[in-house]
Parts: sequence; structure tokens; C-alpha cells
Amino acid sequence: MKIQASLWNAEWATRDADIDWRYAPFKAHYQGFDVNGCTPQNSIKDCYGHGYWWNSRKHWELDSNERQKYEDIRRFLVYDYCSAGFPGKPECDLNG
Repeated sequence: MKIQASLWNAEWATRDADIDWRYAPFKAHYQGFDVNGCTPQNSIKDCYGHGYWWNSRKHWELDSNERQKYEDIRRFLVYDYCSAGFPGKPECDLNG
């Protein structure tokens, strides 16, 4: 698994702020990043089993502290393609 990111000059995504290209190239790094996952053999439902820690009841909802952290970060969200009406994105259907 890998993480990939991109940067594009889209005025709608920058809240009408210009990107200052003098600071390019833009770099990011991740610290303390760990990924646990499941590779489904037949269907995404293969990953719903109780044998995976993330399917335990504890992880069904955010607690109040986690919810507050989520809301604190979400206020910086500029664009959400799941809410923008693009059909056929399976990751959008998981929570709908």
C-alpha cells in the first residue's frame, strides 16, 4: 500500500487564494503512520468480519473527544466530492 497526493491549481479549491509557486516544490511527509487493512477476495463484505479489530463495537462511532477533533479539522474542508454529486464512488457509498 502507498499514499499518494497531488497539488493542482484550482481556484475553487483554494477559496479564491492564489498558490504561491515561489515555495515549490511542495513536500509532505508522514510520521507515525500505520495502516491496517483488508484485501477482499470476492467482495468488500469479506472485510466486515469480527476478526478485524476495526469492526469491534468500540470503533462503530466516535466518542465525544474524537468527534470534537473531527469537527475541528473538518472546518478546513474545502471540497468533498462525495457531497458534490459524483455518482459511482464506492468509498462514498460506505457511509451512506
